[in-house]
Amino acid sequence: MQPVRWLGALLCLAWAASASAQGVQALPVGDVLAGPGSVALSADGRVAAHVDPAGSVRLWEAASGQALAGAPDLKRATAVALSRDGRWLAVGQEDGRLQVWSRDDPRQPLRDLRGHSGRVQVLTFAADDRRLASGSDDGTTQVFDTGTGQRLQVLDSLYNGQSVEGVAAPVAVAFAAAGRLLLVQDGRQRQYEGDRITSVWELPQGLEIGLHTATPPSSDDHVRSSGQAVGGGGWLWAYTGAEHLMVQRLDGCTPARALPPKGYADAVAVDPQGRWVAESQGNVLNFVGLAGGTSATVRLPGRALALLPQPEGRALLALLGTWTRDEGAYAAKPGSRTESVLRPARLYRVVVPGPVAAGPALNVAADAATCTATDAQREAQQFGGLDAPPALTVAARLAPTLPPRGGDRPDALAPLERLRFDARGQLLALYTHHGDLRSGVNVWQLASGRSVLARDLARQEEQPVLPWLGMDWLVADADGHLVRATTGQRLLDASDARGVALAADADTGRVYRIAGSAVEQVSAQGQRLPTLRLRGPVRGIAARNGRLLVSYRNGSVELFAGAPLASVLYRPARPANAADGDDTVISALMLSADGRYAHAVGNSSNYETPDEDRAWRLADGQAVGTGTALADLPGRANRVVTLDERAHRVAVWDLDRNTVIARLPRQRSRHADGTPVPLKATLSEDGRRVASASPDGLVRVWDLDARRLLGEARVGAEVQALAFDPAGRQLAVGRAGGAVWVLAVP
Repeated sequence: MQPVRWLGALLCLAWAASASAQGVQALPVGDVLAGPGSVALSADGRVAAHVDPAGSVRLWEAASGQALAGAPDLKRATAVALSRDGRWLAVGQEDGRLQVWSRDDPRQPLRDLRGHSGRVQVLTFAADDRRLASGSDDGTTQVFDTGTGQRLQVLDSLYNGQSVEGVAAPVAVAFAAAGRLLLVQDGRQRQYEGDRITSVWELPQGLEIGLHTATPPSSDDHVRSSGQAVGGGGWLWAYTGAEHLMVQRLDGCTPARALPPKGYADAVAVDPQGRWVAESQGNVLNFVGLAGGTSATVRLPGRALALLPQPEGRALLALLGTWTRDEGAYAAKPGSRTESVLRPARLYRVVVPGPVAAGPALNVAADAATCTATDAQREAQQFGGLDAPPALTVAARLAPTLPPRGGDRPDALAPLERLRFDARGQLLALYTHHGDLRSGVNVWQLASGRSVLARDLARQEEQPVLPWLGMDWLVADADGHLVRATTGQRLLDASDARGVALAADADTGRVYRIAGSAVEQVSAQGQRLPTLRLRGPVRGIAARNGRLLVSYRNGSVELFAGAPLASVLYRPARPANAADGDDTVISALMLSADGRYAHAVGNSSNYETPDEDRAWRLADGQAVGTGTALADLPGRANRVVTLDERAHRVAVWDLDRNTVIARLPRQRSRHADGTPVPLKATLSEDGRRVASASPDGLVRVWDLDARRLLGEARVGAEVQALAFDPAGRQLAVGRAGGAVWVLAVP
């Protein structure tokens, strides 16, 4: 044997002796699939299970590691869970399949639980075994009734559906507080870093009542382990914070408290008796006694992916993984980022240091209650009518009727970008594309269902956001002149400036365009009006109800009103959400109908920074609202419909109250192949009704004041545009392919 190998062997023997002295013992169960959900321990502590790297399920006696019979013969397993007595085994697989098996008959599953579309990562039974929670890399945690197999709830990860932010997937799921709460921790991996997001859900209503985010050091290693745990009979919760381990009692609303030592935890454990908590950081396992503040440290032969305490709290199972660094093709480049490769994991038994485990058990009253949703949370999230939603009637099915044309130009119709009702009861549809597909505008008279206009348009390359004039859109012709879409009437000549700021007042028909340090004005009849002088470089402009809002690059804003237009409000101070060196470009600026609020749609010039919308009150610059706006501000309400923090939900902000007044129940925010797709939504002009649509073609209409689903329809294709009529009694739905359905709203 080579000298180096002799030295390695001696070091291994020395470490084994040291580990044994510290109470760390390797279990003879073989390699384990590296992941927090690949190992399970029954609540009585007798039976353990794991998934090996080949995807097979192994059962063994927890005390000795001796193999047990009764495991199903599977080859693509990814996660396991055991019932309280270890007689039932839940197994999730690579393709999203989820089954419950009995060890008495491993040939046939007791239940097939259907709902996931991606790899199942973590599983857990409720304390009474009547429910099973499963987390998948499809971005959802789902709850099933183990007796009937019925899916009870679908709870989405915070960033599920937002491709820029990275898709989160559950790394830990736990029932708590006598099954009243579900705690879901997601690990989110991005290009250069990751973070963990823990959501607290109130069951069975499925209301989100808490959210905790912690960002680890810049490494994706930290989000592949279980950074939370529940113990103390289900009433004590510990999770990693940004700088400390956090621990919280769940019998009441006492806030979490930080425990030493300082640092971000890889994995977390809580004594089932509630006497201690533990966290791992790298190869160190730290124990903290909760009664007397005693602490102890144990060295580990690897990095913890999961920690599973025995029921008596005197020992725990530790799933330890090791990472190798693959320098790859970039190894020779200074400062290059190496890739992290997680090798198969191994299982160890760790004895809990005696002084830590000597404290008193957690005492919880038999009638203990937990924190529940606040009135504001219930108001925003609870909607009726979901059990038996009425079907919305299809009042009309309209097809685009652009005239045929000859030549070599392709005849394929561009996507349907926008829908609007005009003051005459007509429905206008705008089809635009920045490539070679055919752009055009269609107008239908809804009373007869007859197409009254079909007109070709030039490609709209210079102005991605097309202003609405109240009866028409302002578009570019083949020469770059700005014209009315339906008539071709020229309102502004072509400009050499690319990406010029442009706005139109739908109420007055006036059009505004930035020209250097001035604003050009054109009336609804195409008449030139006096040019307005500006105070500096402009980021964006908006017009509404005879008012013009100018946002300057230094963060100040100026509002013009009256006849002729004159400056009535100028704020030299930056709004609270503006910043020096801000690289966000305002692609669209909206002004509320009463002129009190502005909403800016921002496009970051840095591709690694997500786009951000901003809303603020003009009187004092105070930031209001949040999220990405999904539609124009309504004409008779200070409300804005946005994508919520969770991309599967639509939120409605009341700008006057500066609060979310509605978080609509989930709709699927992905294509069938898992590609994230933003939801569509729009508000009625009075702000009382909101329509939402998902890429699977499901359209819903909600009454915000009554907190109720008015009806839903499936339109058979992905939805590309939505629009209410002025009364909010008809909803136009633009389908992929160009057709438009009009739904009657009760």
